[in-house]
Amino acid sequence: MTREEVSEISKALSDTNRLKIIEMLVEGEKCGCRLLEELKVTQPTLSHHMKVLGECGLVISRKDGKWQHYSINCTRFREFKNYISSLSCCEKEFHVDALKKIKSKGETNMMNLKVLGGGCRKCETLLANTKEAVRNLGVEADIEYITDYSVIASYGIMSTPALIKDEKIVSMGRVLKTSEIEKLIK
Repeated sequence: MTREEVSEISKALSDTNRLKIIEMLVEGEKCGCRLLEELKVTQPTLSHHMKVLGECGLVISRKDGKWQHYSINCTRFREFKNYISSLSCCEKEFHVDALKKIKSKGETNMMNLKVLGGGCRKCETLLANTKEAVRNLGVEADIEYITDYSVIASYGIMSTPALIKDEKIVSMGRVLKTSEIEKLIK
């Protein structure tokens, strides 16, 4: 994948409605009518968003009667994800390595939890449930809420919301109940 292609996809994903569309399509093919209902936008607005996502190659469409059906172009999405994953940040690597060293020396028992998502209702619910689980267990935890899709992609997350405990993915693509989170972070 060229830098120009990555740039084009990044520009396409810089719009919150297009990110919502991608999140919905990760679950599988959707009819344009379903996207319209979920996004609460006009048909011309949806058409514009789908054109942008189609031109960068992330979304493919097929016509069925009078409706368009859309799905993710998994090959293209995987290429983009791999490109983003290939980028590394020495500061982040240092932070993760330093955290592991500190924990291995027993200097802290604070866990690091990250909720990853685009800011939708499901992601907000997972964040709230995670905070409640930490309170219920009475444990020390640093909870981060990450909405930056380049960071989310760097973890290999293809479906949000996601929960990461100490840099390990423990859940992806579903809203966990508080009791489920408690079991995962004990």
